[in-house]
Amino acid sequence: IQVFLNRLPQQVEALRDAYAQHDWRKIAEVAHMMKGAAGSLGFDAFTQPTKQLEQQARAGDVDGMRASLEQIYRLARR
Repeated sequence: IQVFLNRLPQQVEALRDAYAQHDWRKIAEVAHMMKGAAGSLGFDAFTQPTKQLEQQARAGDVDGMRASLEQIYRLARR
């Protein structure tokens, strides 16, 4: 759990950078890692938004990604 929490700021920053660079592959990759870790550790609030983000990034759904990223950012600030 501590490792997940320690990595969270870096992962959020990686998502921000990838979105700014229109690197949807990187967003899908980071979202996939976050989804797996969150699900394994019981951080259920992160599981659905990261799953959606991964799917949206693979589909190139920019509006969907923006909404999912905002949700993830809010959760990370908690």
